[in-house]
Order: sequence, then C-alpha cells, then structure tokens
Amino acid sequence: MPKLRKTVAYVLKFLNRTTRNLPDVAKDRIRKAIGTEKEMEATTPVEAAELRNAEKIIIKAHQRQYCSIITANTQRKLNITPDSDGIWRCHGSLGKSRLPEEAKKPIFIAPNNSLANLIIREAHGKYHRSTAHTMAEVRKRFWIPKLCQQVKKVIRKCTVCQKYNNLPFRYPPLAELPDTKSRSITTISRRGT
Repeated sequence: MPKLRKTVAYVLKFLNRTTRNLPDVAKDRIRKAIGTEKEMEATTPVEAAELRNAEKIIIKAHQRQYCSIITANTQRKLNITPDSDGIWRCHGSLGKSRLPEEAKKPIFIAPNNSLANLIIREAHGKYHRSTAHTMAEVRKRFWIPKLCQQVKKVIRKCTVCQKYNNLPFRYPPLAELPDTKSRSITTISRRGT
C-alpha cells in the first residue's frame, strides 16, 4: 500500500504539472474524473497531505469499481453511508467511545481483491504479526468482510512466517532404556519352564 500511495501521489503531481496551462473548465473536468477537489502544489518530494489525498483517491476508485457489492441489503446490515469526502464508511456501536474517528467509522473495502490484500499485507508488516494482531491493525481504519479468512490466506503466503512457523516437529531426545529391557534373555527363561 505505501508504494501504491506514493505512485498515485506522483501521478497526481504529474497531472497537475501537465494541466497547469489548460483552461479552468478542462482542469475541473480532469479533477472530477480523477476524484480530487483541489490543485496540488509543485513540490518535488511527496508530502504527507499528498499521500493522504492519494489514499482517498485510491479508496474512492476502489469503491466505485466494487459499488455493485454495496447493495441495499449490505448497506442496512453494515450500516454503510458515505462521509463528507464521498467515502463509504461503516457505522457501528462504537459511536460514543473514545476511539479515534477512523476506528469508530471504518472505511468499507470490498473483500477478496488486491486492495484488501495490500491493506492486510501492510498491517501484517515488518513485524509479521499473528492473525489476531493483523486483524486488529486492519480494523483500526478499514472494515473488510470475511477478514479472518483473508488474513489467514495472506499469512499462509508470507515466506518469512513460513520459515518460522512451518518447521517440522522435533522429537525430544530418547532416554536410555532400563537395564531390564536391554538385557538379552533366552526364550526358555521367559516362559518359566
């Protein structure tokens, strides 16, 4: 997800520079097609505000692409409504809690797609968290249906986690047999005749 965010931010900068000399009507049409409201400054390094704007554009494009999943039934079940930026959010029972606003109203992401996998991989991160920790990290900002199933799938494909978690079972070292078991005895002495 960080690479995608940065790439989209650079694309937005490029579009801003190339459309600088166009008439305002054309600029507005391009901004509307992209999904951005304001013009970006022509600074060389990408700033945090530009990365946040790029993330909003990525999420809006994703939600436009998967809008067929957000049916009336799903909207009622998950209580999904658009916010002021036009991003679909799930409203739950945490509205009056002291959590940050993003955790109270997480962004809806359609299940089983590349954006969901990128978000899960970012949450799994460099610390290679367990399934529960990865799910908790994702749910701080996003609501993905069938999250547990997808997190397990991503962790199963993580090569670093496989190295440490999929080791063969190591049997404990065998103890020495007692004297009575290791002595050679003839067959007649065992029968008692």
